[in-house]
Amino acid sequence: AFNLFVITGLCMMALPPGETKSIEKYSVFMLTSAHSVVAYAWVVIIVVVNTRDVVDLWEALVTFAFMPWMVCWVYAADKEWFRKDNRVFIDDEEGQAAIEDRAPIKATAANPESTEGSTPVPEGPNAPAANAPTADAPHGERRASQLPHPSFDQFSGDNHAKRDADGRPIKALPPKANLSVAQRKREAMRTMVAPQTAVHQQFETLTLQKSNMDGIPEDNVPRIQFQTPKVSVLENVGNATIAVVRSGPADMPVKVNYQTKEGSAKPGSDYEETNGTLSFAAGETYHEIQVGIVDDSTQWNAEKDFTVALSLEGVDNGGDVKLGQIHVCTVGIIDVDNPGEFCFTETAFVCLSTDSKVAMSIERRSGVTGVATVTVQPTAASAESGKHFSGEEVVVTFQQDQAAALVQINLNHAGWKDCDPSTAKTLRFFAELVKATPEQGAKIISPNRAEVIIRWNEGAANDAEEVEEPSWGSQFKLALAVEDPEGASKTDLCVHYATIFWKLFAALIPPAELKIMGRETNGWATFCTAILMIGFVTTIINDLASIFGCIVGLEDSITAITLVALGTSLPDTIASMMSARADTNADNSIGNITGSNSVNVFLGIGLPWSIAALYWEVNPPSDTWREKYASWLLTETGMKYATTGAFVVQGGSNLAFYTMIFVILALSTIALLVFRRFFLGYELGGSPVMSKIHGFTCISFWFVYIIVSIVNVTVQNDDGTGGLIDFG
Repeated sequence: AFNLFVITGLCMMALPPGETKSIEKYSVFMLTSAHSVVAYAWVVIIVVVNTRDVVDLWEALVTFAFMPWMVCWVYAADKEWFRKDNRVFIDDEEGQAAIEDRAPIKATAANPESTEGSTPVPEGPNAPAANAPTADAPHGERRASQLPHPSFDQFSGDNHAKRDADGRPIKALPPKANLSVAQRKREAMRTMVAPQTAVHQQFETLTLQKSNMDGIPEDNVPRIQFQTPKVSVLENVGNATIAVVRSGPADMPVKVNYQTKEGSAKPGSDYEETNGTLSFAAGETYHEIQVGIVDDSTQWNAEKDFTVALSLEGVDNGGDVKLGQIHVCTVGIIDVDNPGEFCFTETAFVCLSTDSKVAMSIERRSGVTGVATVTVQPTAASAESGKHFSGEEVVVTFQQDQAAALVQINLNHAGWKDCDPSTAKTLRFFAELVKATPEQGAKIISPNRAEVIIRWNEGAANDAEEVEEPSWGSQFKLALAVEDPEGASKTDLCVHYATIFWKLFAALIPPAELKIMGRETNGWATFCTAILMIGFVTTIINDLASIFGCIVGLEDSITAITLVALGTSLPDTIASMMSARADTNADNSIGNITGSNSVNVFLGIGLPWSIAALYWEVNPPSDTWREKYASWLLTETGMKYATTGAFVVQGGSNLAFYTMIFVILALSTIALLVFRRFFLGYELGGSPVMSKIHGFTCISFWFVYIIVSIVNVTVQNDDGTGGLIDFG
């Protein structure tokens, strides 16, 4: 009840005024919603209707079997297997004549097969990346983006499009993005337990990347990596070009495998799945990977992406060869229909006090047509303008087809000259995007404000701060540390010390990089330990809630639907709200709710019930069992199991009543979401008034459920009968 009513209401109100998001995989939502309602109705059937107060083995196994059943159906819906025909004919869509009359395509790195004159592509480690425009070089355009709009034949992997029986080329409509919610939950827990962790990890990542770019590693081993961690291309580009470089010794031939992996972009409908092996000859340091991009001109799409990964598995290079830091490259596919929307790629950027500049990346989303500009305005916080950084506004110009740029804000190391190393602290200032042009089309979207964190570095300007290897010790140091102790408020300190036990408790989880007997654990030790600790914490929460309920005179059933629900649903609440704000759709935030409710019953109840029912199926009743259920054994149902024993779950009329109220309110909540979709066009956000009305309506459903449940318990007889509705 808390998951469906409260979290849904909070997600409706979580977006900024005017922003809206809708569910894209609607069949997935309807399946999980239906299963979440059926799940609790099924529990009533097996506990109250069929073999009252007893869960037979077959009932428990069927409950558990619903889990793979639901997963299979939801997976099929996510993959759009229910579509009758997802093909689009190009000649119907654009006109065959338009395809045939296209201008010849000039030879570029993305299309070396052209019949016209070509421009040689520079090679070597300093060769330009396929997509690396910066504020210092605004005229540097991606070679691939210079291509005219190609036909499907021109960018398919084998230069032959798939055709139907009549010989017409076809392509698949792209499935909508449906990102994972697992990372949101991890970030939610990290935010609750150790707010400084995210900045700490970003600082480590920055230092690693900085040290990686300083030159050849000390071990003098050849390394192969991508030239840039991200490449953005237009949806009509034809081929995406990803540069791969070799650093270190180049006196021997080496090979590396590459493979595309789907993300929000799907193979076949958004890009051509590609894999193969790159061969670097002796002395050769530069190669390119070509990936065909499928152009979908039927509708506007949010930016999608996929990744290309390098691997040395199964490759015999005859010597020691390693992958560099950038062994995975993200390829973004950008819609090109408007001037674009500008935002920072991160909400926080970290630099050292010895750095002369801080580089901040800006993305141009939802279109790259024409020349557009955006102004970056620095704002002082604990760092002072003019003393620690330059407060001048910087105008960043995006040329036609340019989708990303770097803006550099000058830092002043002299501002730290009077700083005492023993009291040196972290300083901050903010950068905000303002004045996007052209005013009629260009927009500024969130995150439009980024925090710049300047960390004190006692070493020389050219020395990178040593990065501490992940270890149990570093986790405990991080748990005990207060970030910026001088600048921390009283509230920050109170929260830190109030949660210090849980921070230390979480630090007991082994790091993912842990080695056991010299072998990598690949995160399994972390995963298994975390699962055990989650079970332990859940047990503690349940017991504490029961003890508190006993002290204040609350029934166990009321304690379960209030205190236990609040304690166990807080991470889901934060994860769903983070997904609602950060994702491009509402699939994660709403799907997390309905899917969680289904899994709670099918897996959370089905598995332990199956184990318990199996135990009593093979074991006779004990004296303890007879003593515990002495009064129940006098009932008509109990007499049947007096000699054989059974797994007893005494839900009674309370369970049936709670389920009836829940199903009524759940159907009302789902109906409200359906109403918002078909009458307003979205599920989340919208006008502040409407989103608050609907959001508080959902939250009020939870209070109605709690109040009615409490009243039902208070009017019952001592033997549990009676109540507002007596189910016998």
